Amino acid sequence: ILDMEQVPLISSAGLGELVRIVAQANTQNGRVLLANLTPFVAGVLKTTKLDTFFDVWEDVDAAVASLR
Repeated sequence: ILDMEQVPLISSAGLGELVRIVAQANTQNGRVLLANLTPFVAGVLKTTKLDTFFDVWEDVDAAVASLR
């Protein structure tokens, strides 16, 4: 679970790293969950249509609950 609450901005390089991490986790039967997206980051994910690629949760508690 990546708590994104303190990430006000994200660049294309940052997005690329997140995609790489998620792709690697997927090949190893893992999951990467993003929680607490800031409005800017959420907007970038929506604009790039990556909001459907990432497993996004409103907060860390909801993300943890999804793992049970």
